[in-house]
Amino acid sequence: LKQNMNIFERINDLIKTSNDILKKKGIVAKRKLINLSFKKKEDISKAIDLLSERATYVGENDEKITFSVDKGYLQDEHEAQLISINKTSTETEDVCEVIYWSENEYEEFSSDGIVFKFMSHELEVNPDKKQETKGENKDANRQPEEETEIEKLRKQYESERNARIELMADFQNFRKRVEEERALFGAMSNMALIGDIIEVYDDINMALNDLNLDLEQAKNSLMSAQDKLMAAIKKSGVVRVQISVGDDFNRETMEAISTVDSGEEMRGKVVAVISSAIKYENKEGVIKHAKVIVGK
Repeated sequence: LKQNMNIFERINDLIKTSNDILKKKGIVAKRKLINLSFKKKEDISKAIDLLSERATYVGENDEKITFSVDKGYLQDEHEAQLISINKTSTETEDVCEVIYWSENEYEEFSSDGIVFKFMSHELEVNPDKKQETKGENKDANRQPEEETEIEKLRKQYESERNARIELMADFQNFRKRVEEERALFGAMSNMALIGDIIEVYDDINMALNDLNLDLEQAKNSLMSAQDKLMAAIKKSGVVRVQISVGDDFNRETMEAISTVDSGEEMRGKVVAVISSAIKYENKEGVIKHAKVIVGK
């Protein structure tokens, strides 16, 4: 098989080659499983990644990972294929092992770099049913060994399938727990800001209820409340963007609410700042644009 071929093209090439070999030998068998090995670990990773995108994950162990591929992906007459990618690379050429189940008895053989193995049709369909003796001693002698191997594969498949289901359940529980902790953390982080804002509210409310408050005291109270509010906002990672009269108009941080006639020196510049721009510290972009009047 060529190294630069797509994995599905390589499998199709394997299918065609193996079919031709079986046809020449007069063997009638149905495909069940294809095992692929590669010389390079990067080829193993590429094959696993490609199958993960286009095939159904079945299970894995320390040696291989298995996928189920519908016939739509392969040029073959059968409805589906099981494809296993061996996780360990080989020092020789690529090894392709094809396992069939068949109604007839065939000996294992290899040809054109492909290893052919056969399993009993009856054992494959009814793994728990013992094969009946038909007068041939060799059938009676071979059945226990074959049944043990298939039972082993079946148990391995069930174990890996259950492990995958448990893994998915654990992941769902983990994701739910992370979302709950994130919501709790957000609520707790806002508590400090809410407490500081309430303190500013209390200061303003106290000043409003002071019957002896004069204009100078009212200004001082407002300035104190403003300072406390800006300190609380800064603790939350929010800062004011410094904008002054005479700055060039910048659409990234400013919003022009009006324009006024001005001299040549103030054309396109800030004539008055109505409200400040707000942004997160050490981050691009602004939360709130400054409202300004621009000269024209």
